[in-house]
Amino acid sequence: MCNALGIITYNDSSVYVEGMQKYRPIAAFSFLGRYRLVDFAISNMSNSGIDDIQIYVNGNPRSLIDHVGTGRHYNINSKHGHLSLVPVYSEGGTSRFTTDISCYAENIHTVMENHNDYVVIAPVNMLYKGNYEELLKQHIESGAEVSVLYQHVDNAKENYIGCDVLQMNKQRGVLSIDQNLGNYKSRYLSLQTYIMSKEIFKTLVEEAQETSSMYWFKDILNDKCVDMDIRGLNYRGHIYVINDLKSDYNGLSTIEAKERITKYGKNELPKKKSDGFFKLLIKGLFDPIIIVLIITIVFSFVINEKIDAYAILFIMLVDLVIGAIQELSASKTADSLAKLIKVNTKVLSI
Repeated sequence: MCNALGIITYNDSSVYVEGMQKYRPIAAFSFLGRYRLVDFAISNMSNSGIDDIQIYVNGNPRSLIDHVGTGRHYNINSKHGHLSLVPVYSEGGTSRFTTDISCYAENIHTVMENHNDYVVIAPVNMLYKGNYEELLKQHIESGAEVSVLYQHVDNAKENYIGCDVLQMNKQRGVLSIDQNLGNYKSRYLSLQTYIMSKEIFKTLVEEAQETSSMYWFKDILNDKCVDMDIRGLNYRGHIYVINDLKSDYNGLSTIEAKERITKYGKNELPKKKSDGFFKLLIKGLFDPIIIVLIITIVFSFVINEKIDAYAILFIMLVDLVIGAIQELSASKTADSLAKLIKVNTKVLSI
């Protein structure tokens, strides 16, 4: 089992999907019909051996409560871990600006009372497949006080605008946490996934509260880059970031397309490799007429009619060769015609 409490957190006010987030939090956004975005983070934690998970939700939690339930379909139940939702919801809609620090502070006693020694914090808008048990092991071996999961990207000018990026030294020590403004192509993208001990987590939350009521967890981490040993953990897999309506549409479309290609294969007719000349000859031997001729040849040899046997054998061989040549020629002609055919399809997305 992974010796860590899992915390699935919400994002700051810069992450807002206009027209959708008004009615449900990002964690409850639909994916492939039956799934929600929160399923990625929960599954990552559950599959990594984390069975104590807290989900912080800033928005109407009703749809998420119905979906998550008791956590049984994540292999989490009262006898095997615990999954709880911590709603941050206001009728006036101000929960969008409620910092994660304020929520952590209100529930810090549940974190400290948990039997695990470490905390793994993960967002809901960063979709990736992670093994937190292995990442926790790397964190402990590094001796760092806080580890931040990141990925090196080379398309930061066009993508990941507004996302957190890390400034690091050669030893992967985090020097600062900045915002991607699209100024540079190559950046270290923060996956906003943090690993630390419960005691360090508690200390950071308390110091953030003392500093400013507007502080988010990433803000206090940025302040502590000078004083604390904060290091980056490199992630090499695929990631998808949902931070506005456009990325929600494009990101999920890409994910769904890859899921369907994996499940159903590419949307194209299978290309069968053409048989060669000698394979066609062998296949011709199983033709019913050829089988009758072979039986006739054998019978002719048995009754000592060798001239008839050789004559039939010659006719059979000529027939096999001509048939193979004709079939090979027809196959090549069909392949040539197929290359000339181009199918254009218009797809209407609604």
